[in-house]
Amino acid sequence: MDKIYDQFNSAKYRWVLLGAVFLVMMIISIYQYSWFLFSYALQEQYGWDLAVVGLTFTVFAYAATFIQPFSGLVADSYGPRNMAILASIFVGTGLILCSFASTPGSLYLFYGLGGIGVGILYGMSTSCAIKWFPDKRGLAAGLVVFGFGAGTAIFNFFIQGLIDTVGISATFKYLGVISLLVLIPLSLFYKYPEDNVHHDIKEKRIESSDFSPTEMVKTPQWFLIYFSFMFTVAIVLMFGAQMKTLAKEFNIPAEYFSVILVIFPLANGLSRVVAGFVSDKIGREKTMVIFIRYSVYLFFASSSLPGIARYYLRS
Repeated sequence: MDKIYDQFNSAKYRWVLLGAVFLVMMIISIYQYSWFLFSYALQEQYGWDLAVVGLTFTVFAYAATFIQPFSGLVADSYGPRNMAILASIFVGTGLILCSFASTPGSLYLFYGLGGIGVGILYGMSTSCAIKWFPDKRGLAAGLVVFGFGAGTAIFNFFIQGLIDTVGISATFKYLGVISLLVLIPLSLFYKYPEDNVHHDIKEKRIESSDFSPTEMVKTPQWFLIYFSFMFTVAIVLMFGAQMKTLAKEFNIPAEYFSVILVIFPLANGLSRVVAGFVSDKIGREKTMVIFIRYSVYLFFASSSLPGIARYYLRS
């Protein structure tokens, strides 16, 4: 892919890379935002308890989260391309191996292996976008993670149909093969900008300071961002991981659930683009205050929705 880079100046290549990482994020989002389809199918096929199956997603979340700092450190030394290729292999292989899982333990291991790949690619994709777009960091990061939210808005219909047609095991296998065929070529585009890249890019200069990782975790800002992110994402993950089970519990008709399959990941993704764009205009701090306040209001408002939903569905 260095030949492609040579054919473009840095201002053009960064848009090519942004498109590549966007597609990568769409593919790897299957692990997180299609899990509720996998979970329900696994319970139906193997008769495993909800808590037993649900632990798989916990393993995935921890694997995808804790690998990111280490993968970033390695990428700084060996480049993001090598890490992205390795992670792509983990993602595809993890899904293929899940098709052979016959015990909860083996499912935890294989889905966790894929989770490592997802975490690496998520971190590499976001990092590349931010480094290539110093003048539009919020928008670039928002577009990249939009792929992670929006991918399954397209894929979930096909995944549900595949599960209904060939079963969960074959679905894992097909998704794994497709992931390998798509992700590895796209990983070749991953590249950090060279030191002179900003000659082609009009960078918005702001006062900033560089912190080492140790210095960073000593700042109050880091703790504020970390815990805000942790609590916000925890709510989304708990809901997203059990959507189909909740739909069954509240007797939500299939046509309504089909709408949820699209709206949930699409809204999750679009909000990231909007937040990124707004943060470039008014600043990160003001944007965080607006969106956190908005999330809290909706969280409390949603506490009455189950009763409202049952009323209208029964009437």
